[in-house]
Amino acid sequence: MKCKISMGVAVILPCFLFVWVLPAAAQQPKSTVAAGVELTVKVTDVKHTEGDLLIGVFSQKYGFPREIQKALVSAKIKPGQPTHTFKNLPQGDYAVVVIHDRNKSGKLDRNLLGMPKEPVGLSNYPSIGISNPPTFRKALFTLKTSGLLKVKLNPF
Repeated sequence: MKCKISMGVAVILPCFLFVWVLPAAAQQPKSTVAAGVELTVKVTDVKHTEGDLLIGVFSQKYGFPREIQKALVSAKIKPGQPTHTFKNLPQGDYAVVVIHDRNKSGKLDRNLLGMPKEPVGLSNYPSIGISNPPTFRKALFTLKTSGLLKVKLNPF
C-alpha cells in the first residue's frame, strides 16, 4: 500500500513547524551565568632564561604549592615572556604559585631538607624562606574583577 501526500500538506507542514518551533526556540531563557574574569600573572625577578615557568592558580588547598597539575588552571610559559593571562575564571578566592622549572622536569625540585632547588614565587609572598614558609591561607587573594597580579620569584 502506497501513501500519498498531497501537495497542500507538504507545503503546510513545514510552514507549521517553522511558525511553531522557531518562536519556541527564540523564547528560551538566557543563561544567568556571569562571564568570567581575567587574571594576568606577571612574573618578576626572572634571573635565567633556560627552562619553563610553571604557573598554577589554586582555588583550594589540595596540591598547593608543590603540585601545579592539581591547580584549577595552569600554564607553561617561557622565561623570556613572563606574563600569562588566564581567561574566564569565576570570581572567588585564589592562590598563585610560579615555579621556574629550569631543568624542565615538570615539577619543583627539592633538596634533602625539602627546600626548593629552583626559584619559586607565590601570591602575597615577597619572600619565602624557613622563617616565612608558604601557606595556602596567606597566599589567598580575592578576584572580583579582571586584574594584574605580580609574583616575585625567590631564588634558592
